[in-house]
Amino acid sequence: MQMFKKSVALVLSILMLLSMLTVAAGMSAFAAESYKVTVKSTQGMFTDINKSYKAGDEFDLKVFLQAKELLVNGQFKISFNPSVLFAVSGSGGAALDSFSPGAVNNETKQKNMGFIAPNFMSGANPANYKTEAMLFSIHFKVKDAISADQIIEIDTDFLDGVADPDNPIASAVSYVDNHSIIEAQKNNFSSRVELGDALQPATEPPTTSPQTTVPPTTAPPTTAPPTTVPPTTQVSTTEPQETTAPVSTYTTKFTNNKGWNDVYLYAWSSTGGEMAAWPGTKLTDKSQNGLGEEQYTATFDSKYDKIIFSNGASEQTVNIDFDPSVTGYYLTDKTNNKWAVGTWTDEQPTTSPDTTEAQETTQPQGTTSAPEGTTSASNAINVTLKSTQNLFADVTKSYKAGDEFDLTVYAQAEELLVNGQFKVNFDPTALFAVSGSGGAALDSFSPGAVNNETKQNKMGFIAPNFMSGANPADYKTEAVLYTIHFKVKDGVSADQIIEIDTDFLDAVKDPSHPIASALSYVDNHSVVAAEKDNFSIRVELGDSTTPEGTTAAPEGTTAAPEGTTATPEPEMYTFYYLPSADQENAGNKYKLNFNDPNGVAPENWHQYDFVKTPITVDGVNIYSVSVPKDFDDVTTLQYQVYNTANEWVSQNEFAPAKLSNFDNQVVKADGTIDVKPTEPATEGTTAAPTVEPTTTPEGTTAVPT
Repeated sequence: MQMFKKSVALVLSILMLLSMLTVAAGMSAFAAESYKVTVKSTQGMFTDINKSYKAGDEFDLKVFLQAKELLVNGQFKISFNPSVLFAVSGSGGAALDSFSPGAVNNETKQKNMGFIAPNFMSGANPANYKTEAMLFSIHFKVKDAISADQIIEIDTDFLDGVADPDNPIASAVSYVDNHSIIEAQKNNFSSRVELGDALQPATEPPTTSPQTTVPPTTAPPTTAPPTTVPPTTQVSTTEPQETTAPVSTYTTKFTNNKGWNDVYLYAWSSTGGEMAAWPGTKLTDKSQNGLGEEQYTATFDSKYDKIIFSNGASEQTVNIDFDPSVTGYYLTDKTNNKWAVGTWTDEQPTTSPDTTEAQETTQPQGTTSAPEGTTSASNAINVTLKSTQNLFADVTKSYKAGDEFDLTVYAQAEELLVNGQFKVNFDPTALFAVSGSGGAALDSFSPGAVNNETKQNKMGFIAPNFMSGANPADYKTEAVLYTIHFKVKDGVSADQIIEIDTDFLDAVKDPSHPIASALSYVDNHSVVAAEKDNFSIRVELGDSTTPEGTTAAPEGTTAAPEGTTATPEPEMYTFYYLPSADQENAGNKYKLNFNDPNGVAPENWHQYDFVKTPITVDGVNIYSVSVPKDFDDVTTLQYQVYNTANEWVSQNEFAPAKLSNFDNQVVKADGTIDVKPTEPATEGTTAAPTVEPTTTPEGTTAVPT
């Protein structure tokens, strides 16, 4: 009997085991079920492709292009079922001047629209796709709700090129116009798509990833002032890092537009390994952009191809496939407790324009400047702004050679703006477009050929442009559309005309469905009659500013007659900078940059050129600059280094700071601060002893390294 009971128990155990194995196998089969995702072109521009994925998989959809002409504009409509697929992020090809991935990482817009709208605009910097290269990439995630095969359709709204890169607007051609392939151009370009292999879900990287050793040169603490003044004989430990930094590194920027208290960078490799354990490396190299927002700079080894920015606690971005072609990242929309990011590309790595005058070259090839009237006794010239389409009344203001000024364009529009391109004509031998910036509402902006002497001379114009794609810009209340900063060149004696031609200006009625509801205010340089009352343009010419590095006497004052006492000169701060031997041997230039806390961005920034003095330390000359004592407390004080091409190289930054505490102090290349050395005595005299204070400037806050 006992034997019988044991046999029955054994049989029951076997049956239960078989049952559990059957259920597990069934669940495994269910979890492993794959569905086919097919990518199609609505215009037959490429052959269909497909690949199978499972719920929870992530994959990249990449669009490649080859074009005979250089590309300037493109907009695409990628349609899919948003209840099954989710577009997580997007990035543009390395050749693109600016790129907007549309409504990626925006659950609401994707559900409302059923598509995203990647787009780019390269303006006066056409993109070279004569050899096939990636145009853009979209990262998708398969939702758990998938239960059938899926189709992703790509429709090209428009795709434009140029025949002459030096004159992009006049030589424009269309490959695709209003969703239709241009018959005459169809053999001049080709496209194809790729579906990537399934990837692991984009979740926060595990903190148990293999630890890697971070080379100390990946984050040189060059911006933090010391808490005490080091001895003048101290050997700098950071300069050798700058000169021996690995060639294989990436540098990127992060705009802290959501006001995080701290910013961390977590970097890791898709093939394994991380730069530092989560949350990563705390960023300390920060400056301030024209909107008053903190902007951090980070450098890391190029073997890491994925990054996350966070506040070190509850706030973080999505996983970012690092793109070395973009300048930096900023926060956009938050979904599932993670921030999506936008990108920008900017030739100027600082928020304050480099206004050093570029070398003048050949005679003008532009035709918009005409001598109008004669010059006044004060050598002032009149600069007049005109609209080729009568979109605004003429504006005139007087300036002198060497003056700098801002041309600001304001817009008010009944509908939300998505695209715009402008042609700003001027005589490039008389005026130089130094820099440009877009309004705060714009999703992306390219200032055209600013700070490019060669292009301005060849074209006689610059081409500011913007494209907001699936994130239309609200201009229902008048606001700045864009600003161009000009400099009047030396020797200019004739009045000048700046003409603004609006190439196109498009808007949408329905912000959740931007492409389908598109309309034009200006189309191919012509104002659309039906829309002319729904928008307005206004322009301003700003007051002249003193050329950087000089201190001009107040207007209207004259020198005191001989034998009389002149009015006392304004009190001045004097700042000193000691470059490294390597910086000096490279022929660099040095600038002082700080902001007026009571001013209005971006005009609240002040920049001055350092001038070499006869004082030397270990054979290297100290540089100095004096500025009026108009105020003391500033948010940011920067000692900047520019190369011989007037490109920003590096800077030491103190934030916040009191200017008075840096008066007669020397800031060294490694960020340390010291008293000014004794000036060399002239022959037959004895140098006076130095009496400068020897303590660290009060009121400065050292940035944590």
